[in-house]
Amino acid sequence: MLAAFTYRQRVFSVGGYAGAYFPVPLNPARYADRFTGASGTGDAALPIGLAAGGSAGIKLGEGVLFADARVLLDLGYAHFSGAPDGDLCKRRTAAFGIGYEIGFINY
Repeated sequence: MLAAFTYRQRVFSVGGYAGAYFPVPLNPARYADRFTGASGTGDAALPIGLAAGGSAGIKLGEGVLFADARVLLDLGYAHFSGAPDGDLCKRRTAAFGIGYEIGFINY
């Protein structure tokens, strides 16, 4: 769930968003420890997290050419039922992307 805003002029646009994300495991997780050689398959409990980011764009033809940057932060540790100690990691992710979007509904 994200709260977002976009400010558009005729040629340029900027926007931002922030909110919470709820990860959903799509299949059983696999665990492999490079140091001990232990491995296994089990259930993963993934924590909720926070997402924030922004974008900037310029009108180009029918759509908008944009650049997007975002940060994802877990609020707790991912827990894996098959791991010896249970808690695996606390994810922190930064991403940058570029793209082209065409709006089908303009108001």
